[in-house]
Amino acid sequence: MHPFASHIAFEVLGAASLKLSQGFSRLAPSLLIMVGYGTSFYWLVLQLKQGAPIGIIYAIWSGLGTVAVVLIGWMVWQEKLSIPAIILASPWSSSASRSST
Repeated sequence: MHPFASHIAFEVLGAASLKLSQGFSRLAPSLLIMVGYGTSFYWLVLQLKQGAPIGIIYAIWSGLGTVAVVLIGWMVWQEKLSIPAIILASPWSSSASRSST
């Protein structure tokens, strides 16, 4: 697995654990949030320290992470997907909205 994929995987672990934590009232999912996001951001910082361009790295990271979390919500929690939700969760709209700010 490419190191960048592990950044995204840990971010997705943290995001998916948000729902499981029930507002930080459950210990194990709450710890997974901290481990997932903490590890993901640590590796992201290391990548940036090596000279990676933040705009490109963050757009890819957040866009692919968003798509993965949407798919997990759909497959695991049977969350409904509408056409507008699919369009808004696409990597292109996520990247465009983040890079324009």
